[in-house]
Amino acid sequence: MEFKKSYFLFSLCIITNLLFSQNHLLNFDGTSDYLELNSVAIPLAGETSFTVEFWMKANVLNQTSSVRTSLFTINNMTSNGNRFLMFVGGATSQDGKLVIEDEGSVAGSNIDFISTQVIADNQCHHIAYVRDGSIGTIYIDGVNEGSFTSNFTLASDDLYSIGQEWDNQHTGSPLTSQFYNGDIDEFRIWTEVRTQGEIQANMNNELTGNEANLLVYYNFNQGISGGNNIGITQVTDNSLNSNDGNLNDFNLNGATSNFIAGECNIITTTVSNEFFMEDEIVIFPNPNNGKFNILLENNNNVRIEVYNINGQQIMVDNINISMSIDITNFPSGIYFVKIIIDNKKVIIKKVSYH
Repeated sequence: MEFKKSYFLFSLCIITNLLFSQNHLLNFDGTSDYLELNSVAIPLAGETSFTVEFWMKANVLNQTSSVRTSLFTINNMTSNGNRFLMFVGGATSQDGKLVIEDEGSVAGSNIDFISTQVIADNQCHHIAYVRDGSIGTIYIDGVNEGSFTSNFTLASDDLYSIGQEWDNQHTGSPLTSQFYNGDIDEFRIWTEVRTQGEIQANMNNELTGNEANLLVYYNFNQGISGGNNIGITQVTDNSLNSNDGNLNDFNLNGATSNFIAGECNIITTTVSNEFFMEDEIVIFPNPNNGKFNILLENNNNVRIEVYNINGQQIMVDNINISMSIDITNFPSGIYFVKIIIDNKKVIIKKVSYH
């Protein structure tokens, strides 16, 4: 097979930008803390094209039918209901799964969506909800989990929160409930329909904050990790819109209910600044059905490592000139193939298993 030789300079900064959770996360204790972001209600009023995305790592596993915890909620101030609710658990068939409920659901049911994948498993997962007119679509770890009718109408006095949902708000004394137990990072709201490709391309990177149509961006890189942050009352919005979030009932001192160190970095490695030929390596097909081939022009001292979306190594091998990789025993999603040549030259390639 002929290879067109092209030379690239890879440096450590390229690898360190491939992060699944960078620096700090915000930890929720599942008891009473939550983040309020009502300032987005006015700019989102009437919107039917927007995207909400974030990383989460739930500390609860296989929640019972009597327990559900809220990830992100939009509450209706004029009725006793939720405009939109993303939660985990709530019924035996929903244990540990992502569930979507909104007031625009079909008659007779408020449940729009239940994921096939368990996300409350103490692992990091990227969640994205895309509203495109009357259609809502959920992506988990960059993979399309399904679409559903989503007809709720946003109002300028809606209540927005991360980590809980309001009850009895029409009485004038809203009650907090269903507190989330786990971590949240890289929370973003866009006033546009984000494509699957855009979600996959950006979910592993921090943003600059000046991206077009970015309404809210919380990266939670504040304070002292696990230290005394009692003086911090708001989470900074790193977009251009100053939609800071209000911290409610966080301890802000210690390893829980506070800003803590990130736990989901994918790969840590030292990368040589030498030139090398990336086109010496071809991975195909990509996307694939769980089986893909790695073809090398030169097989001298090559090591292959495969990592899942959470940065866990699932496979390691020394490769021949042509080798088939089988990851069908693992869940579909995004994987990273780390190719080490002569113990110093590193190539990282992303593969999609659908």
